[in-house]
Amino acid sequence: MTKDVRYLFIRLATAKEIWESVKETYSVNQDASRAYQLHCEVISTRQNGGSVISFFGKLQRLWQEFDAITNCTMECTKDVETYTKMQNSQRVYVFLDGLDSHLDGVRGRVLSTIPLPNIQSAYAIVCAEANRQEAMLGSTPIEGTALAVKKSAKKGFRKCNHCNGDNHVIDDCFKLHGYPDWHPKSKTTSNARPENVKNNSATATTFVSKTEYTYQGEDW
Repeated sequence: MTKDVRYLFIRLATAKEIWESVKETYSVNQDASRAYQLHCEVISTRQNGGSVISFFGKLQRLWQEFDAITNCTMECTKDVETYTKMQNSQRVYVFLDGLDSHLDGVRGRVLSTIPLPNIQSAYAIVCAEANRQEAMLGSTPIEGTALAVKKSAKKGFRKCNHCNGDNHVIDDCFKLHGYPDWHPKSKTTSNARPENVKNNSATATTFVSKTEYTYQGEDW
């Protein structure tokens, strides 16, 4: 207790008297305004991209406070069982309704279970599916992956089959055809150019021989 609150009960003789006085002073049983506020918070709570654990934990805190201020005393065992079953079903529906769309599959499996599992079992099933998806798909959302693919396709991504370099093809490969005069590696590879030319000439000769093309002077 803070100092301001403690002074209200400091003169009481026993702990029992303190707790009874505190309960009478701060009890909010049958507080319709707070019950209404909690009800609105429950039905408006959504996962919204967060974890299933934090989403379910928030619902549980709201439900516990709601139960604490709701005076529902029943003596008949059968009535208690009926009420508990009805309350559980409503809370399972609220929990499943607040899940994100990527958990639609497990939502359907829980709803198709007969009898409907209690809220704790439903949470365990959903949490297991969320963990499985995270392990299989990783932290990168599917939407983000699709967007990355679209961006790569839009840029016209090219890859050379000769040197495995990016942003060019084999017809433009400097390592195969030689570096131009303006390139920094032009001087260091000038000695290698004749060899490349010979290799290209040999390749052209082989192509001609295989295709039985008759060389006609000016054709080249």
